[in-house]
Amino acid sequence: GLYFLRERIAMEYLKSFGIDTGDPQEEAFYGLVLVYNILFDRVSDYLQDWRLTPAQFNILMVVDKHGKEKGISQVDISKKLIVTPSNTTRLLEKMETEQLIVRSALQGDRRVNLVRVTPKGSSLLDKVWPGYKKTLQEAVEVLNGEDQKQAASLLLRWLNRLGV
Repeated sequence: GLYFLRERIAMEYLKSFGIDTGDPQEEAFYGLVLVYNILFDRVSDYLQDWRLTPAQFNILMVVDKHGKEKGISQVDISKKLIVTPSNTTRLLEKMETEQLIVRSALQGDRRVNLVRVTPKGSSLLDKVWPGYKKTLQEAVEVLNGEDQKQAASLLLRWLNRLGV
């Protein structure tokens, strides 16, 4: 009953974007894109309260997790986030101005900047994380436990076959 009604509403939503709901490839691809857009908007709305963009939050997370005390290079940040080095540089400059991160030249190779999270940035992450995690959980909890497992399995299989 209710499941099929929601599925029909979702199919009408896809059709409103001109997506051929008789084509499983289009349904899978564009369905995933639309889900991503909805989730991105929800995360953006939450992070806006903290004056952070998703990109800035992701940088803080990568630097905090992978950089630890010694730091992580700007190039490695770009690779982990799949962002161009020039975009990373602009974001880091803004974040450094806001004292969320600090950049310093690598000893022995001044061409490499190491990035570390400042105490202010770490404190911000600690404050933001619980609500961020809750936002993600609420988005996933619209699926029951079995659907969550199935979605995770399909997405991981898809990533694997794409060569990630």
